[in-house]
Amino acid sequence: MTLTTSGARLTLRSLALRRPAAADYAGALVDDPNYARAIHEERRYAPSSCAAPATQPWYGEWVGAATAAVVHSPRGTEQQRAKTTTQNVFSSSAPSRSLFSSSASTSGNKATTSGTVIAMAEAGLTQQQQQQQHTQRPWLVAAAGFATALGGHRRTSTTSTIPRPRLGNTIQNQRTGSGASSGSGGGGGGGGSSDGRGNPTRNVGDRILRTPRARMIDLRNPTCAQDILSIVGNSLREMTPTCVGVAFNRLGKMAKSRDFSPPSRRFQKISEDATFIGLMHLTRNFAESGCLQGTDMAVTLNGIAKLHEAKRLDALNTSMAGALGALENAAARAAPALKPQEVSMTMWAYAKLGAPGQDTWRALDDAVVRVAPNATSQGVTNTFWAYATLKRMPRDEVWGALDAAAEREAKELKPQEVSNLLWAYATLGKAPSRKTLEALDAAAARVAPEMISQAVANTMWACSKLQWHPNKDTWAALATAARREARGMNPQNLSNTLYAYTRLAVEPDAPTWAALESVAERLARQMNQQEITCTMFAFAAFKRMPEDVTWATFDAEVRRLAPSMTAQSVTTVLSAYATLGRVPEGKTWTALDGAVGRTVHSVIDTPTTLWAYAVLYALRDIDHASRYAAVWDMVCRADAKEFDDIALGQLFHASLLHRFLPSSLRTHVAYPPWLMVEARDVWRRGLAHVSSHAHLQLVRVIDDLGFQYEVERVTDDGHFSMDIYLPEYDVAVEFDGPTHYISSGSTSPDGSRTRTAKTEIRNLCLATQCVKVVTVPYFEFDNCNTTEERRAYVHSKLVSACVGVTCKGTTTSDDAGFHHGAAPSDGASPSSTEKLSNGASVESALAHVGDTYLSLLPTQKRASLAATSSAAVTPAAKWALVVACAEADTTKVRAVTRIAVLEANAALLRTHSTSL
Repeated sequence: MTLTTSGARLTLRSLALRRPAAADYAGALVDDPNYARAIHEERRYAPSSCAAPATQPWYGEWVGAATAAVVHSPRGTEQQRAKTTTQNVFSSSAPSRSLFSSSASTSGNKATTSGTVIAMAEAGLTQQQQQQQHTQRPWLVAAAGFATALGGHRRTSTTSTIPRPRLGNTIQNQRTGSGASSGSGGGGGGGGSSDGRGNPTRNVGDRILRTPRARMIDLRNPTCAQDILSIVGNSLREMTPTCVGVAFNRLGKMAKSRDFSPPSRRFQKISEDATFIGLMHLTRNFAESGCLQGTDMAVTLNGIAKLHEAKRLDALNTSMAGALGALENAAARAAPALKPQEVSMTMWAYAKLGAPGQDTWRALDDAVVRVAPNATSQGVTNTFWAYATLKRMPRDEVWGALDAAAEREAKELKPQEVSNLLWAYATLGKAPSRKTLEALDAAAARVAPEMISQAVANTMWACSKLQWHPNKDTWAALATAARREARGMNPQNLSNTLYAYTRLAVEPDAPTWAALESVAERLARQMNQQEITCTMFAFAAFKRMPEDVTWATFDAEVRRLAPSMTAQSVTTVLSAYATLGRVPEGKTWTALDGAVGRTVHSVIDTPTTLWAYAVLYALRDIDHASRYAAVWDMVCRADAKEFDDIALGQLFHASLLHRFLPSSLRTHVAYPPWLMVEARDVWRRGLAHVSSHAHLQLVRVIDDLGFQYEVERVTDDGHFSMDIYLPEYDVAVEFDGPTHYISSGSTSPDGSRTRTAKTEIRNLCLATQCVKVVTVPYFEFDNCNTTEERRAYVHSKLVSACVGVTCKGTTTSDDAGFHHGAAPSDGASPSSTEKLSNGASVESALAHVGDTYLSLLPTQKRASLAATSSAAVTPAAKWALVVACAEADTTKVRAVTRIAVLEANAALLRTHSTSL
C-alpha cells in the first residue's frame, strides 16, 4: 500500500524543519505515487525560518541523497519527476541557517561516507564542495543512511552524539489490517494505521512511528517522571523541539511531587538517568543548531530550572554545562523575537539557574523593554522577581518600562503577584513611582483577604524595607490576614511579619499579638539564628514579656544557636535580654559571651553589647562576662567619629551604669578620652524632650495643690532630667507613660505590667541625685476621670512619699478624700482635745499616714509608742496617740510626715463631731 498524500506531506515537513528523524520515512517515500503532489502542496507550508534554496548546504545534501536513491530506483521515471519537483520547491524557498552544529560527531563507517559522497556527486556538487560539506556538515552521515534506504541498499549504522534507544510505541514484526504491506527494494513497507486512540501512526520497516502530535499527547498524560522518560526513551530519534519542550515542561511540573518516580525506580537526581542524558544531548543539538527557539526554548529552560529548584538535578554540575551553554546561546539568538510570556519564562528560569553571560543578559534586557508594554501581570511580576533574585538592578530604561507595566497591571494582580512584586522592589532597594505605589496599595487592600501566610509576611516585610506606611485600610486588611494566617506560618513568615511591625513602629493589636505569640512558642525550636533574633527583638521593641514557657524555649534556642550567630544577632539578642530585664540561663550566658568574643570584631557592634552588659550587671547582679573589658579595650582603640550619636549615647550610658555598681562587683575597665567629651555632650543633648499631654496635666494638678515645682529639671551632675522637681522637698516626680512598662504575656492594656529595665535604671540613677523619686503610672492617672479625682490621687501619692500637702482652699467629699487616703486642708492646727469617731476612717488615716510616721521614729521611741498603743481598744484611741506624738515632735527630720499626720487629723475633725 502506498503512503497517503498527508503522510508524504508530514515527512516533507519534517525534512523542511531539518529533522534527521525524517529519514525513517524513506521506505514509504520510495513507493509513494502521491509524493510529487505532496511536494507541490507542501510549498505553501514551508516557513521562511525553515526553508532554504538549493545553494544552502543541507538542502543540497538532502536533494543529493534523494537523487542518488532515485537513480538506482526501479521506478526511475516517476521518481525522476519527484526529484525535479523537489528541486523546484527548494530553489524557490527562502534562506535559513543550517540545523546541525559543527560540534556534532563526524565519525562514520566507510559505507556511510561513500554513500554521502555519491549523494553529493549526484546533486551536482564539485569535489571541493563535497569535502567542505562533509567537514562542516556531519549530518551528511545521517543523509547517507537516508540515501541508501531510498535506493534499496543495505542500511548502514551511523555514529551520533545522541544515544539511540529502542524506539517506543512500536509493534515488532506486526502487519495487521489494511495498513500492512511489504516494502520494495529492501527499504521496508509503509502504511497508515491508528494507535487505538485516534492518533495517526506510520508503519516503517518493522515498527510503527507516531506523529509529533501523537507524541506530544502522550507526553502530556503521564503521572510520573518515569513514564515521561519511558516515552522519550522509546522515541528519542523522532523527538521534535516542541516535544522536547513538552517533556521538560511535564518533568518540571512534577519535580516537587512525591510521585516524581514510581517505587520500583526511585531516583533523586534525574540527571543520572540514561534516557534523561540522551534527552539533554538532543536538547543541546537542537539548541546549537538554532532549531530550539521561542516557546520551545523558554519552556525547556523553565522545566530544567524547576528540576534544579526541586534538587532533582544539579544545574551547576559539569555534565550540564554543555547543554546549558547551548541553551544560553539559543536564548541570546532568540531574544529579539521572543514574546512577552517567553521573555518572563526565560528570566524566571535564569533566576533559578543563575545569571547568564553578559551578552545573553543584554539581549534579554532589550527584550524586556520591548515586550513590557504587552506583558501580563504574571509576566511583569516574574520579570521583576528575576531581577531581584539575581540581585541585578535593571538599567533606567528597563526599570521605567517595568514600573509602568506594574502600574498598568496592578488591577489584575493576584495575591501572590502583589507579594512577589513588592518583595522585588524591596529587595532591589528602590521604591516604585508614586502612581505605581498607589496602585499597589489598592491592589494589596483588594487581595489581602485571599493571601496565604507567605504572601502576607512578604508583603508586610516589603513595606517595612521600603519604609512605606500603606493606607490605614490596607494595613488593617494585612493585619487581619496576618491574624487569620498565623497558624499556617513557618518560622521565616513569622519573623518577617514581626520584623515589619517593629520596623514600621506599628504595634499589633491584642488579638493579633496573641496569635503571633502563640505561633512563636510553637515554632521557636525550628528557628534559625536570624529568625530567633527577629522574634526576640520584636518582643523587646513592643515591651511584651513572653510567658515563662515561651521565654524558656527562647533561652534554650539562643544557647543552641549562639555558636553560629552573627555579630548583629548576638548584640540584638543581648539587647532583648537587657530591655526586658531577663537574665540568660547560666549556659546561655556562657554561650553568648563566647559568641561576643567570636563575632564582635567591629566597633559598630560594641555600643549595644556594652550597654546590655551594663544593664544586666546593674539590675540583675549577674556575673561579669569575660569579654566585657576586652570590648571596652576595642572602644578605646576607636575614634569617636566611628560612632553615630545613638552609639555614643549608649557608650556613655554604659559608663554611668558601671559607676553605680558596688566596688566589689566592679571590673576595672579603661575608657577612651573622648567618652567624657563627645559622648557626654551627645548624651546631654538627648535629655531634652517634649512633654506629653498627660505630663502637662500632671503639672497642672501639682500646681493646683500649691507646690513649688520645676519642669524638666536637669540634675546637678548634668546627666539626668526630672519630669517634675519639687525643690522644697528635693523630690523628683516622674510620669511613666506606656513606653516605661512591659506587658506580661499577651495581656490587654489593662493587664499586669512591670517597669522596663531603662525605667528601673532611671529611678536608680535619680535616687542618687535627690531624696525621693515618686512615679505616676499613666494607667493609674488615666483612671481618674475628674480634676478632683486627679488632685486627690496625686495628693495621696505625695503623702505616701512623706510629702506634706497644703492645698488652696479646696474641699472634697468624704468618698473622694478618704478613698485616696487624704483630703485638702485649710492649714488650721488641730487641738488634742478635738474629737473624732468613725473607726473605718481612722483606720484609713492610720494605714496611710500613721504607719509612715511611726516608721521614721527612733527605735526606742517607736517601741514605747507601740507598747502604749497596744492597750488602746479602738482605732480612734490608737490614732489619738499618734497625733499626740506628732504634736510634741519638733525635729526637722520628720517635719514632712508630722505635718501630714496633723492635716489628716484636721480633716477627720471637720467631718466628725463625736469625742474620743
